[in-house]
Amino acid sequence: MLKVFLNESGYPHVYVNARRLSEYNYTAAGLYRLLSEALTRTRVSTRLIEYPRGLRGVDVKVLGTGVSVEFNWRKQEPPIPSLLEKFDELAEDDGTYFLVVVDEARELRFLRGYNKVDFRQIIAYSYNNLCYTKLILSSSELGLLYEFLEFNNYTSPLYVRVRDELVLSRFTPGGFNKVPGAGVQRGWNATT
Repeated sequence: MLKVFLNESGYPHVYVNARRLSEYNYTAAGLYRLLSEALTRTRVSTRLIEYPRGLRGVDVKVLGTGVSVEFNWRKQEPPIPSLLEKFDELAEDDGTYFLVVVDEARELRFLRGYNKVDFRQIIAYSYNNLCYTKLILSSSELGLLYEFLEFNNYTSPLYVRVRDELVLSRFTPGGFNKVPGAGVQRGWNATT
């Protein structure tokens, strides 16, 4: 459903499946690789290349009809908040929002530690400083996501932050397909 929303919404976006971090042993380099791949395949990549091009550590190449975006992950450049600021500028200039979507976001919890990325700090920075960039975190294991984000832990950078949540119950077998388009018409009310 998340990918359907992204394709139907018309918002510029970048989609990262954090489950793939395991392929890179949950390293910062892996996160940068996934971001690079996501930006390379995004629909707005040709327009998007103008914005991060000036950031230190970003290498953008036009390849025929596509674009390749690479980061200097050894130096963790560009800093992810700087990249998000560029998305914010793009969205503001276009009068829209830029969506950064992290599917299976609970996997980000393994990035913490020495020479790692604390994604909670990035979320807090975005919350405080970015108006046109929205983060969407999804997880099939909600308890692990809440445990990672630590909204109720006063030492967490996300402590008592205002947030919007959309929690979907499991669909009953065949229940979603009984009335085509019913989910869209009812605003994705997926209660059973």
